[in-house]
Amino acid sequence: MSKETSVKNKVQEWLSSQGYSLEMVVSKEFQNHNFEVRQSHYYEDFQTKEHREIDILATSSDFLGYAEVSFLIECKISKKPWILFTSDNTISGYNRLFALGITSEKARDVLVQDKSENLFKSALFKKSGRIAYGATVAFTNGQDTAYKASMSAIKAAVGRKNELSSSSRVFNVTFPVIVVDCPLFECYLSETNEVIVEEISESYLFYHNHLDKEPATCIKVLQVDCLESFCTEAAYYSKIFLDIFEPEIKKEHHKIARGKQ
Repeated sequence: MSKETSVKNKVQEWLSSQGYSLEMVVSKEFQNHNFEVRQSHYYEDFQTKEHREIDILATSSDFLGYAEVSFLIECKISKKPWILFTSDNTISGYNRLFALGITSEKARDVLVQDKSENLFKSALFKKSGRIAYGATVAFTNGQDTAYKASMSAIKAAVGRKNELSSSSRVFNVTFPVIVVDCPLFECYLSETNEVIVEEISESYLFYHNHLDKEPATCIKVLQVDCLESFCTEAAYYSKIFLDIFEPEIKKEHHKIARGKQ
């Protein structure tokens, strides 16, 4: 093996270990489902006012540019398993509409008044089954990668909403997502108080600390093996949201058009 080949192999190995290949795979899958995709998207951290990076921004918008459904995605590769601590009662007592995602005020008003029931039938809204209230990476000490990834995804979603608030895209919903390339487990307590650990492929992680006055929301956590089905679901529900917003989009467009006359 030549020195050049040896260095190339080491570079490829290092890139794989850092998750860059995972970012490329996730980006391509969202593009295959007709999302507009930006890799290495920068957003403003509302706490520090510094610009930070999220791995992927995937968006779907209406033709006139008044509405957007976006997914802010953090990609993590790990040799160690992630563990989600779940419960049947995690989101009990919370408004499921507010736990849906990070929404603009106008988008939330429309969704509250929606009579189509498409939203309420959706898996995004129902979030049935056990929902995670915490996460960690197994066999580690010190800084928690799961917590940092969660904060990054949430802050990026809030940042995207804030960014759009000064634009024409007044109807916007943003969803924080974490895609992992590692084993994923859930840990929960059985009815007989036995601690159960089971391998899973996806779940929701509920983040209930109110950041930047935003309601609590859920982060979608999934293994890369579930990516294709998730993107199919994301594209389907993005269309539902845009359809729900369509009557108000027309009103907004006519109002602005009249103002320019």
